[in-house]
Amino acid sequence: MTLFVLVGGAALLLLTDAWMGGLGAVGYLFDLFDIVSWLLRITIGISVIAVGGWLTATWSSNRCIEPVALTLAAAVLCASSLTGLNLITASMVSPPITGKAALYVSDPTVPLRWQSGTDARYATLERQGAAGTTFLSHITPLEGAPSIRWAIVLTGSARLDPSLSDVHLIDTPKHQIVTGASGAEDDAVSGFFGRTQKPWVAASASRIVVSLPRFSTPEPSRLDVKLHAALTEVLKSPPRQPAHVEIEFDGGGLGPMLTLTSASPPSAILGRPHWTATNELRPVTYAIFDQSAEDASRNGLFVVAILLGTAAASLVGAMQTIIQRGRES
Repeated sequence: MTLFVLVGGAALLLLTDAWMGGLGAVGYLFDLFDIVSWLLRITIGISVIAVGGWLTATWSSNRCIEPVALTLAAAVLCASSLTGLNLITASMVSPPITGKAALYVSDPTVPLRWQSGTDARYATLERQGAAGTTFLSHITPLEGAPSIRWAIVLTGSARLDPSLSDVHLIDTPKHQIVTGASGAEDDAVSGFFGRTQKPWVAASASRIVVSLPRFSTPEPSRLDVKLHAALTEVLKSPPRQPAHVEIEFDGGGLGPMLTLTSASPPSAILGRPHWTATNELRPVTYAIFDQSAEDASRNGLFVVAILLGTAAASLVGAMQTIIQRGRES
């Protein structure tokens, strides 16, 4: 009996650890909706319990082996089903818009194009709970314009994670400064690529909501003394407000199973998350519906219903066995 309980407990502990770590059944369900892998792991857990019960039964005549085995099997089924059900049916809250990306230049007369983007199609990491959102930005002078030095001040949700970003950052408690030069200079760095410290994406089983920070070109007079001095150092001149910047943000092309369901303000391209503005792009929020994930989540709910029914049957069987053994004694 002791061996059986230890083996069953080990099986439960192993499965729970895998599920909570996102490496087991629920991780697969929520990420890839791989029903086969999910059922395989549950089958392995129950098989371990069954083997433990058989080994214990061969060495002991304890009459409680059968109800204990049924109860452990029901616990495995309930643990996986309820955790998976919680992930599939969890409600979604739009990420708060708290960040801003502000552009300053060394020469305000040079017209610029500021292109940024992310790709919400790859929200798998956000679904798994990873922090941050992949973000890229590129600044170029308009055709025929001379080279120019620029600096972007990132605050709030726009701040990048230095360990996951291909960019040199000047990091302060309240701001981050990304610098570069666009034009004909040999050492010009016209953009950056990184991952934000806070996610812009919230994802449920079949829906993705993205909240973008504000992209602007504010007056340098609003800067505090320390930030103004830091910008002056990297720009090699006092920071200036550019006179003309064409701002463009693109959320990536959507596949045939993805649909842009809402956007505020409306997207500039029908069916694609894309916005353009001059000198300031106000915060944008948009939502995407994933039909493939919706179909998979329905399959998952069907499997969850079957597993919960099996768990209930196992508990009923365990109770019947206990009552019957009690009457026999």
